[in-house]
Amino acid sequence: MPNPHSMLIALEPLGAGTADCESLGGYVQRLAAAHGSFPGQLVFRLLTWLRQRAPSRIGRWAPRLDKLWLGLNINSFGHAGVWLTALRLATGRVDLSSLTTRAWDRLFPSRHFQSATLAWCPLCLSDDPIPYHRLAWSLQQARCCPKHKVLLQTRCAKCDKKVPVIHDRSRVTICPWCARDLRAALPGGALASDSFDCWCAEQIGAIIMRSQSWNDEINWDPRRAFQLLCSSRGLDTAASFARYLGASKLTAWYWLTGRARPTLASTLWVYHRFGVDLAAHIFSRAPGFLPAHAGASQYEARLPQPRHPRQIDWNDVRDRLIAESKRPIQQAPSFIGVAAQLGIARRTLRAHEPMLCRRLATRWRQRRKREIQERDDVLKWTIRAALPRIAVAGETPSQKRIETVIGRPGLFNRRYARRVLLELLATEQEGFAS
Repeated sequence: MPNPHSMLIALEPLGAGTADCESLGGYVQRLAAAHGSFPGQLVFRLLTWLRQRAPSRIGRWAPRLDKLWLGLNINSFGHAGVWLTALRLATGRVDLSSLTTRAWDRLFPSRHFQSATLAWCPLCLSDDPIPYHRLAWSLQQARCCPKHKVLLQTRCAKCDKKVPVIHDRSRVTICPWCARDLRAALPGGALASDSFDCWCAEQIGAIIMRSQSWNDEINWDPRRAFQLLCSSRGLDTAASFARYLGASKLTAWYWLTGRARPTLASTLWVYHRFGVDLAAHIFSRAPGFLPAHAGASQYEARLPQPRHPRQIDWNDVRDRLIAESKRPIQQAPSFIGVAAQLGIARRTLRAHEPMLCRRLATRWRQRRKREIQERDDVLKWTIRAALPRIAVAGETPSQKRIETVIGRPGLFNRRYARRVLLELLATEQEGFAS
């Protein structure tokens, strides 16, 4: 239902009260889509009217501000609080705090907590009647889907770029870079994940679910919690605690003395090693309660995968570079794109074929220069055709009036459009003077 004090629709959050709770970033994307807009445009129209103290006009067209940073992840810490305040004014909803980690993120340091890029499960998005982003997908330690037991996808299947958690052009199921459907899985199918990733995903989901119904103050302290874990296994020193974990003795000493707070990743690893349920321990009212799962795990040495040297056929690479450099100027690719297509670092290509790389870069600049010139010429022709219509109506040809006549609101928010208009007006004045 619409909010009586604004023009924004107060959408219902999805998955509330469950481990699959919707994230605030996903809610903003759905809210923008419900108004036929994008998050960037929605935020500009929201903040402009709030700054002018006209909340009843929220959602209507507004002049775009010069610059606004949406943020990399709006689901945690202080940035989430700012967004919650703005959305409360815009939609009237007061229950959006459950879409963030504000209830428990203060327990951990901000480093290695939230991710700047989204991880998602294509199977979940395909199965949802209304696709939405889970709150767990915005956390770094959520690498597995607990429902489908597959690794979360982190790159677009088409452009191979990482998808931001929130972006000016974000859509729930669309890549903001290439408009590819995020429900399309990567070639080769989904990869099975190990037991630790599955356990971490289940624990994060349980923490999110419990935090939505928990009304008391959370008294979990990592120092007391780790000391309790050590006493349950008879570990009386930091050295024995470090040996049991397979960690540094100095790190274990910092944790046990409270000199440093462990990150969410480190805490999950410690509790998994001791075989204790982290979610139940955090939200336990009894400080000495140690809920255990199916038993302690064995220490796992995670060695990096060996990297085999790549054999590059430089004759074939040279032939492909020559072929790319002979394309018509309208189809000339960029040097960065050719390097990505070949799967070779740009520095390596420049070291072996400097002249061909320079030729590709030069042709790309020529193509961009030609495209920019064509775009400016079309815009000049459009503005020149609109000026007589404005003069007939007896109005002053201001930027806003030109935007209205040609049907492109917000056109002159772009620097190149203002430059083209100044060049056109200067040309018209010179022709009139002569």
